[in-house]
Amino acid sequence: MANIIFTINCVLPVFLVIIIGYILKRTKLMSQNFIDNASKLVFLLFLPSLIFRQISAVEFDKLAGIHKTALIGIIAVTAHFLILSVIVKFFIKDRPSRGAFIQGCFRSNYALIGVPLATNLFGREGAAKCAVMLAVILPFFIVYSVITLSLNAESSEKSDFKNILFKIVKNPYIIAVFSGLLFSLASIHVPDVIGKTLDYMADIATPLALLTIGAFLSTANIKDNFRIALSASLIKTVLVPLLSLPPALFLGLRGADLGVLFILFASPAAVSSFIMAKGMKSNASLAANIVIISTALSCFTFFIGILILKNSGVI
Repeated sequence: MANIIFTINCVLPVFLVIIIGYILKRTKLMSQNFIDNASKLVFLLFLPSLIFRQISAVEFDKLAGIHKTALIGIIAVTAHFLILSVIVKFFIKDRPSRGAFIQGCFRSNYALIGVPLATNLFGREGAAKCAVMLAVILPFFIVYSVITLSLNAESSEKSDFKNILFKIVKNPYIIAVFSGLLFSLASIHVPDVIGKTLDYMADIATPLALLTIGAFLSTANIKDNFRIALSASLIKTVLVPLLSLPPALFLGLRGADLGVLFILFASPAAVSSFIMAKGMKSNASLAANIVIISTALSCFTFFIGILILKNSGVI
């Protein structure tokens, strides 16, 4: 019971802030101009600040203890991306919708959901391993997202190799990831005045991103995209963990190592996937709906998955 209460307490506030954003837009307390500018700020500044601060604080001397877990996570995420990229094009013909769908199926809300849940389940060990996994996996999430959103852009001329590579290199998240890695690996201390400034911006990232998701929603968009968004959400929260955990069990992962992988696979679609979809001219409405529906579903899938794994004695 404690696990489901914690999971609901972790996931439900995310959903409630999205609803608040929807209400603020409907009551005209948030104008469309504000929403558009806020989305750009989250994409260009606030979420990159959050990513940099999370990764620059990672102690990579702890990485050796979970090298197998990290490798399995990388292989699994890569496999999800490649399989989806091949299969989905046969079912979704609209390119922007295809890109948003693929991203929503493989990219996890690991930072927002994963770290607190791992901490609750495994204490400091879980928090440390989840933070290392975040630093290892996040670059792959971002690179694969840029690739799929670029390849499935409206204009086919945007999908050539040089343009994709340029978009990856200049992506604010990529810059934040590798800057954070540099500061962490080189043990570079961020001056307090800079660190506090970045922390202020990082603290804004998640609530503002959630508010813009809610504000971007409309009843018509939900109805238009509901079936495809529900399909992506079921793939993300049910099919991905069902297919990915058996190989991890076969390879001998148990305890916190298996737990952080389960959280990685079962976490709902990342809030930043909406921001990136909007910033890269993909189907932002579909991306927002996938975030909302997968977040709601994860309340149940987390509880069921954790209960099964605990009762089986593997975590």
